[in-house]
Amino acid sequence: MESLYLLNGDDDFAKDDYLNKLQESFGKLEKGINYLLFDKDNISALGSELVTYSFFSTNKYIVVKVPKVKRKVSTENKDDNEPVEDNEVVEESVQKNWYTDELEEQILNKIDGITLVFVEDGSSNSKLNKLVSKYGKVVSFNKKKPSELKSWAYVHALSKNIKISKDLIEYLIEVCGSDVRTITNELEKLDSYTNNGPITKDDIDNVCTVSSDIIIFDLTDSMGSKNKSASLKNLDRLLTTKEPIQKILIMITRHFKSLIIAKEALLQKASVQKEIGTNSNFAANKIADQSRNFKMNELVNIFKELVKLDIDSKTSIIDIKIALQKIIMQQV
Repeated sequence: MESLYLLNGDDDFAKDDYLNKLQESFGKLEKGINYLLFDKDNISALGSELVTYSFFSTNKYIVVKVPKVKRKVSTENKDDNEPVEDNEVVEESVQKNWYTDELEEQILNKIDGITLVFVEDGSSNSKLNKLVSKYGKVVSFNKKKPSELKSWAYVHALSKNIKISKDLIEYLIEVCGSDVRTITNELEKLDSYTNNGPITKDDIDNVCTVSSDIIIFDLTDSMGSKNKSASLKNLDRLLTTKEPIQKILIMITRHFKSLIIAKEALLQKASVQKEIGTNSNFAANKIADQSRNFKMNELVNIFKELVKLDIDSKTSIIDIKIALQKIIMQQV
């Protein structure tokens, strides 16, 4: 078995699953004795552990949650009117120079019996990647494409003896979103709810947690049909999700930008899916249908109001919920 690993990529579920199986293969682990965990708070002590024998065990299993580094993200290709999330501008600032030449030397000369696993959040540190590629094993986990997710979810359900059809797997993804961990949890909830019986569409509607994206579609549907009460109700549903209200504002703003692009694409007889840049036929068709419920000037006015609200919320004290309610009352 390898003694040096690097796990990277943006599929946290697959990454955690691999890490858990790796830890199980190591045998009995006692935290603080033969199992050590390092992160941004204690990573400065990693080097000394790599060259120190344990008094209580002949082997050590060390997991390092690689700290993020302060990094500016280019906004060169961003629309001037498109809101930018805070974490898109500057990532979490921690020890920028944690990976030193001295630490690299200690990794290369770590004592026998140490299994060292680096776990990165997103893209890889180039120096670390180069080192592990040469002396260990790099395993990358990237989020699945929509077509891959449907196949994976169906195979996963079969492996767990969860009785659900392929069509309902697709519906489940439409309702709950494309996060693998969420899909896994919702399948387990459904299996328990039906007592391992066949899962129906009603079961999904009754049990599953609807994703923020789907609620935004519902919000836009109700706004397009000029239904104020339904629009306000859907806004309240959206605000009760786990998403921060600033992120909800950004999601709604981007959705209306997609509606504008879709409406223009339909007028020009162009591909809506290509113009809005999505791999999902469901999303493209839904956005195209919704854009037909609005006049172009209505979409533009709502988008401008949302962009202004995003700017105002960052430069002054403003209640985003009340402001969103006001936009709905004015535009619907």
